Amino acid sequence: MKVKVFYLMLFVLVLIVAFDGSSSIAQPPEWIVYNTDNCGLPINMLVPALACDAQDNLWIGTRGKGLAKFDGENWTVYNTDNSGLPHNQVVALAFDAQGNIWIGTGVFWGYGGGGLARFDGENWTVYDTSNSELPENQILALSIDAQGNKWIGTVGNGLAKYDGENWTVYDTSSWNPINRVTSFTFDERGNVWIGTHGGGLAKFDGINWTVYNTDNSGLPDNGVHEGLTFDEQGNLWIPTEGGLTQYDGENWNVFNTSNSGLPHNWIWSIAIDSHGNKWIGTDSGGLAVYREEGVIVSVDEMESGVEPSAFSLSQNYPNPFNPRTTINYRLDQPGMVNLVIYDLLGRKVTTLVDEMKTPGSHAVTWDADGLASGVYFYRIEYGGSKVLKQKMMLVK
Repeated sequence: MKVKVFYLMLFVLVLIVAFDGSSSIAQPPEWIVYNTDNCGLPINMLVPALACDAQDNLWIGTRGKGLAKFDGENWTVYNTDNSGLPHNQVVALAFDAQGNIWIGTGVFWGYGGGGLARFDGENWTVYDTSNSELPENQILALSIDAQGNKWIGTVGNGLAKYDGENWTVYDTSSWNPINRVTSFTFDERGNVWIGTHGGGLAKFDGINWTVYNTDNSGLPDNGVHEGLTFDEQGNLWIPTEGGLTQYDGENWNVFNTSNSGLPHNWIWSIAIDSHGNKWIGTDSGGLAVYREEGVIVSVDEMESGVEPSAFSLSQNYPNPFNPRTTINYRLDQPGMVNLVIYDLLGRKVTTLVDEMKTPGSHAVTWDADGLASGVYFYRIEYGGSKVLKQKMMLVK
């Protein structure tokens, strides 16, 4: 299983917060923040929609810049100039069982939008009010249930369901919260959970509606946004205008700027990848990533169910860095160690270690002062035959 580094450095992805869940002295601090003050990220701007596909590519909906795909190394950007995307304001994303990405477009709290698009990797199909029963072209939310039904939340005309042939439209005559539907998800019993702008959170079992808001629950705010989702443990993650909320069916746990490393309390979107990392898009704080047991950030080959070797090379910390970073490695027995830094063209920059080392954990700090920003590699050779390498980013 490949574990990819999500170093997000595009025009709208402007902050990375990494939480490793550890207080050990040997481990990095709990929260790491990268922003325009400490690295080369260009601007702090909201991220309205996030989704991870089966290959762990991260798809990012942007405010006016189209749809971006990041595979851990390469960026691909789709917009109205180079694709069939109907609008450059991408506010909702979802994948179906066939791997197609469904894209909701619309202007935040205003007028206009391009409707709903489907992209299979080559072809684009667009649904709007002119060729379907979509109640309006301005979409705020999108999700797909286990039966393949597409649930679409609109700015002011309620909730629509599309089964591939037929459309069903729900409005405020059938349920309590207001018509601005912002997000959906589905639990293991088939209930649909619906986030609204200003109406709180609703659960619909096909017949009955249950509404949670600041008056009867632990929700910090009644504004719920895109990415409402369950993790593997059955916890519901709720992005709100008052912080990120975790609900286990009984207890409400709220993360905000006062009790965590979140850079902003207004949460626009959340997506959970296959490793349990929570990717969190904020209003003006950029993008955060959180995982209870520690964010997975290294690029390693690991087989499920197989214990990793006692010989290991960790991702440097911090990464990106300017100009100093620390590299940790672990040895299972005494041996000769050679640790070398290379630039992107494979030229040797410096040798950090070239000597016999004892078993256990070791750390070495590299000062890259005077070197140009960019990608560098570090390679460790141990015992004459064991080799590992990692990639890192110097940003000035």
